[in-house]
Amino acid sequence: MLADAHVIIVHNGVFDRPWWEARYPLARAKPWACSMREVDWKGHGFEGRTLGTLLDQVAGFFNARHRADSDVDALVALLTATLPPGHTVAAELLLTAGKPTARISATAAPFALKEKLRQRGYRWNPTARVWQKEVPEISRDAELVWLAAEADCVSPAVQPVTWFDRHR
Repeated sequence: MLADAHVIIVHNGVFDRPWWEARYPLARAKPWACSMREVDWKGHGFEGRTLGTLLDQVAGFFNARHRADSDVDALVALLTATLPPGHTVAAELLLTAGKPTARISATAAPFALKEKLRQRGYRWNPTARVWQKEVPEISRDAELVWLAAEADCVSPAVQPVTWFDRHR
């Protein structure tokens, strides 16, 4: 079944992708989409991003079991829900997930600016020991200008990201 999949859709890609890839090496070569991070829930007026909270708001029920079979059913219910613009969650997810982004690492940013970086949407990567943010490719240059002007980071590392390597 995995060999025939065109894309792997999960709700928490940062957790699910490493788990799947460790057990099913074929999953490493597939594109991935994460309904938690790649749908603009806040922009659509939703209060949170957890599966249970979203299900309550779009489908009127809560999935509290956190078992594989019920989580799959819950994700399918979420993906088939219609967002306020009139398209399904799945439609927005696939459009967003398929677009390239840039992972910007604020290398050598002063420690004193950590709150400013956090407020801007950067997250601490403890493995790489750097503040990082993933932005749409179209926003990359503006983010680099902001980093230089506001975070004293003139030489950040920039890595292109596609849905083949996102959520790792």
